[in-house]
Amino acid sequence: MDDLFKLAKDLEKLSKSAKQTIEKEVGKNSKLIQAQAKALAPVDTGNLRNNITTQTEWNGNICVGTISCDVEYGPYVEFGTGIYSILGIGRQTPWVYKSKDGFKYTQGQQPQPFMFPAYNMEINNVINNIFNMLGG
Repeated sequence: MDDLFKLAKDLEKLSKSAKQTIEKEVGKNSKLIQAQAKALAPVDTGNLRNNITTQTEWNGNICVGTISCDVEYGPYVEFGTGIYSILGIGRQTPWVYKSKDGFKYTQGQQPQPFMFPAYNMEINNVINNIFNMLGG
């Protein structure tokens, strides 16, 4: 019976070690995508680029790496606005707004994607890295 308890403890230790290794690898690979997104992000003040972050967490038995940009205008930069919206949901008529420099006429803002291209540029590297970590 003692052997069975020892085996259970050993398996638990192995499980914790494996989870730590997986979490570390997912975090490392999330940072690859984050670095690429920061390199692609348009820079005016640097606020957009500086707010591209990563988070690694467990959702049951799945380790999830999240790369996000939490500035309110991030989606507008990524997808565009008005007639230029790549989502097809932008306002289709021109409009005027007041800025600190006076009134401005616009039809929207061209998209300047940085998150999706970063993912697409790095996803094969991420898959290969995790496959290699698993001994593939």
